[in-house]
Amino acid sequence: MRLYYFALLFAVALLTTSDATVSPKLTALSLAEYQSGMTTSRLLRIDKAAAELDEERGATVAGIQNLVKSSAKQAQIQLWLAQKKSADAAFKLFELEKAEGRLFGMKGVLAWANHVTKVNKKNAGATMLEALLKHYDDAALARMIQSAQSSTRPGVGDLATKLQKAQFNKWMIASERPGAIEAKLKQLGGSDLWSQQDKALVNAYKYFIGAA
Repeated sequence: MRLYYFALLFAVALLTTSDATVSPKLTALSLAEYQSGMTTSRLLRIDKAAAELDEERGATVAGIQNLVKSSAKQAQIQLWLAQKKSADAAFKLFELEKAEGRLFGMKGVLAWANHVTKVNKKNAGATMLEALLKHYDDAALARMIQSAQSSTRPGVGDLATKLQKAQFNKWMIASERPGAIEAKLKQLGGSDLWSQQDKALVNAYKYFIGAA
């Protein structure tokens, strides 16, 4: 009986010692894992914050660069105005030479028209027309102007109307008959849509000269 009692005490002591030995190891391991998790999470937050800061900084720099470019362009335009650059010279400066059939869709066409109007307010329409006729055939330009009148881009329709009035006046002074204008337009060829545009153009000219 006494031997059994001592054996039982020995077993209890052994289990207690084992728990005391293993438990600190498990606790230390759990703490290390916890700290490691906290470190990883903190690093991820830092990386994210740094990325957001870089993105904001990049957007700010891009905004400043665009502002500088815009300011420089405006200063250049004011200089051309002060120098009273001709319609021909300004046409090149506003990079409209290679516009071809996209003239009224070009960003610089309204700036060019504004420049010419400020330099020569009384005859702006006629001045612009003469400059354009150095780059476009008369009938082809008439088509472009007619089409641009229906543009939804602010300012383009008004510019086209001004140019058409100047062109009609030029034709009238030269005694151009509606039939002759119609013949020139037909020589250009094109789709049925152009035929409708041409008809509207000729009718508008007839009305302008009172021949409708």
